[in-house]
Amino acid sequence: SFDGAETCEIVGLYMLNQLQQCIPANQIGLYRDDGLAIIPQANGPKLDRIRKKITAIFKKEGLKITIETNLVEVDFLDVTLNLDSGKYFPFRKPNDTPLYINRQSNHPPTIIDQLPGMINRRLSDISCNKEEFDKAKGVYGTALNDSGYDHQLEFTDTNDTLPRANRKRSRKII
Repeated sequence: SFDGAETCEIVGLYMLNQLQQCIPANQIGLYRDDGLAIIPQANGPKLDRIRKKITAIFKKEGLKITIETNLVEVDFLDVTLNLDSGKYFPFRKPNDTPLYINRQSNHPPTIIDQLPGMINRRLSDISCNKEEFDKAKGVYGTALNDSGYDHQLEFTDTNDTLPRANRKRSRKII
């Protein structure tokens, strides 16, 4: 339906509220139909009890859930997160090839001009370092070239960029 995403968000917020019985609110996150929780210093039996409580909460609402526990590395949305090493890098499902609008399409020129930069920035943001960026950039660069763009993807460390200073306008006082 037209309001499917909004409905999903409302149900997600309700379920997050219900899950606060088992997991503190600052340790769980949700995006549409994907959720991620970090429960530090929990052993196997404790995690199994929490898993059963969560399953019961969802079952009470008529929903089903798949839960994986004791993970050190997880694929969440389009990022792989590793808790041991602290690394994060782009994730794509198997046999998933990116497809971008063609350079010759009738989209607004600003969108067409900004697309390679947006892809470059997104890849840089979800890569913890240049090595991880270089591992992932091949598929995205090929997809850009296939769409008619002549752009070389390069890692930009977003942590090094300084925030833009706000413009200070003088007040007109009469």
